[in-house]
Amino acid sequence: MESRFGVPVLPLGTILADRLGIRTRHICRDFAARHEGPRPGQSNPDLVAAALREALEEAELGAGDLAYLIGHTTTPARLVPPNIALVADRIGFTGPYMELRQACTGFANALVIAQGLLSVPGTGAVAIVGSETGSVYFDRRALARTRASS
Repeated sequence: MESRFGVPVLPLGTILADRLGIRTRHICRDFAARHEGPRPGQSNPDLVAAALREALEEAELGAGDLAYLIGHTTTPARLVPPNIALVADRIGFTGPYMELRQACTGFANALVIAQGLLSVPGTGAVAIVGSETGSVYFDRRALARTRASS
């Protein structure tokens, strides 16, 4: 953000990223226009499905090994169907899923829900995926106006 748009994110951004374990961030659009969607293949559900496939592979699991899929986002690809339904389709998951749209509290609530699901003996794996594609809402022109009026 700093090199591309002149928005200083250090040192606070680094401190938060270290605490949260964030290693990378990606921008899903080109900023060719003020309002534009993500690049092809980089929509919220596309990115979630890719990350989930990688996590399942690392855990030596397949989509069929999941008992439940929980997603949370405040930047879904569309309002209906829920983002997580699109993710389930992309990874071939046919089991139950739910989506929370609670911003930062979504992950905490997803953990509580997963804990309840996993309290039943024999329950399979539960995947929790959180995703934001906030760059689709970032307006560099508004940033320039804000900086000019400061």
